[in-house]
Amino acid sequence: MKKTYDYTHRYRGIWHGGWCRIAVYEPDVGEEGRCPVIVAAERDDNAGSSVTNMAEYLAAEVVARHFPHLLNAPAERALPSARRWRRGAGRRWRGEAVARWGR
Repeated sequence: MKKTYDYTHRYRGIWHGGWCRIAVYEPDVGEEGRCPVIVAAERDDNAGSSVTNMAEYLAAEVVARHFPHLLNAPAERALPSARRWRRGAGRRWRGEAVARWGR
């Protein structure tokens, strides 16, 4: 898998907008049939809705932006595969969501 995108993504949150770091990994040549992996990481300066609360919405936004042809894929092919929490700056917990989209 190779990283093809790495940027700050702004989104509408539940109560307030937020921003997170998005990294997108796509299959290498010869790995056809594998799906892209999207990593949304909470930023220390995000005062809005958390990444873990918005994971499904973020995945759909990123897929629509970079892989619009996958939006018509059957629902069982969209698999949020992992969420984890870790201690961020200060006492705040940071979330990360990883989604596999496709086959």
